[in-house]
Amino acid sequence: MRRRSALALLFGTICLAASPALADVQRIKILDGRTFIMDGLGVRLCGITAPAADTEAGTAAKHTMAAVIGGRKVMCVPVNSGSPCDGYVPPRTGKLYVSQCWAGKTDIALEMIRRGAARAVPEWSDGYYR
Repeated sequence: MRRRSALALLFGTICLAASPALADVQRIKILDGRTFIMDGLGVRLCGITAPAADTEAGTAAKHTMAAVIGGRKVMCVPVNSGSPCDGYVPPRTGKLYVSQCWAGKTDIALEMIRRGAARAVPEWSDGYYR
């Protein structure tokens, strides 16, 4: 039941992204260059890898993720719900939901790759991220 509630929260974030009330309460804590907590729900970006958080490159990747998100509304689609990683990676890794996410209209994983803070792992997304 808890898993369904978490997925409902994630989908609710997608469906209600235009709501000013939701925009006021969305909280994001960035953990590293591919992982963040959104309104209490752990999210890992699908299709990419980034340096470990406890390294100099990992700190830089975390700062890049903060710049990519830049206070914009974040929306996510979990794996097995229409992401490019469907069928290539499990929908969860530990307590994290593996997802494709956008900050506004920007695909966060793609932008992290473009900025050199992460790298694509083509076998995790059938080459969607290159």
